[in-house]
Amino acid sequence: MMKSILAAAMAAGVALAAQTQEGGAPATVRDLAAQLQEARPEVGRRCVEELAHRGEEGVRQLVAMLRESNDADTVRASFALEALTMHLSRPGAEDARRLFAATLAALLDGGCADDVSRAVLVKALQLCGGDAEVPALARQLGRAKVRDAAILALTAIGTPSARAALVAAAEGATSPDEAFEYVSAFAKLREPSAAGLLTRLLADASPHRRAVLLAALGDLGHAPAAEAMYFTGDFNGWDTHACPMTRLENGVFEVTLRGKNALRKGQKVQAIVMHGG
Repeated sequence: MMKSILAAAMAAGVALAAQTQEGGAPATVRDLAAQLQEARPEVGRRCVEELAHRGEEGVRQLVAMLRESNDADTVRASFALEALTMHLSRPGAEDARRLFAATLAALLDGGCADDVSRAVLVKALQLCGGDAEVPALARQLGRAKVRDAAILALTAIGTPSARAALVAAAEGATSPDEAFEYVSAFAKLREPSAAGLLTRLLADASPHRRAVLLAALGDLGHAPAAEAMYFTGDFNGWDTHACPMTRLENGVFEVTLRGKNALRKGQKVQAIVMHGG
């Protein structure tokens, strides 16, 4: 059975302060979530630390409060989970973060009442999840109401397995509309294995989607439908024609920057796709 989050938090040097109800009785998870929503910063911090002290069972109780009706308990539990995510994602609490993320992933597969609760957990995993949570997140890509959040979470994780999960889901999409939902993720990740899918989507795309797809292919350095590509950025004063890219036989465009145009860490760049259609 998973160790308690308390043990990991203590190992990270976290001081836990017990919260009590009026009269000295231990506060319930529901009490702590209600206090946290309206608490002053110092009281809120103690509430979050006590929620961490409740470990896996405390997380389960918060998730059980989530409902599609978006009632007061849902709002409080969502806020508490977000605060707990931030608390356990801080530097020095790596063991606690991993245990918390593993608990959320396990609940995604069997502890959620509806897609509202699933979306809350997926958004938390966008901040605290890692490679171990990729399989659970990938399974959420099949849920239309959770898909956007799952795509964002897997994009944030960005490991090879997260990228592979996104590509596999997009390739298996039931419609072009569904496949198009992944385009921004592939552009952000500059995922080369998605180039074939993006090129196929160009065939029947509307003018707006065609522009988005061409830009994404440009970010991937793969633009078979482009007439030309240029590489620009703050390194050349955003001169859009100063650095033309060379098109290779496989449709990939490349450019080599040397001397005054050589890139330095932190510089901003952009690929410009030229297309006459």
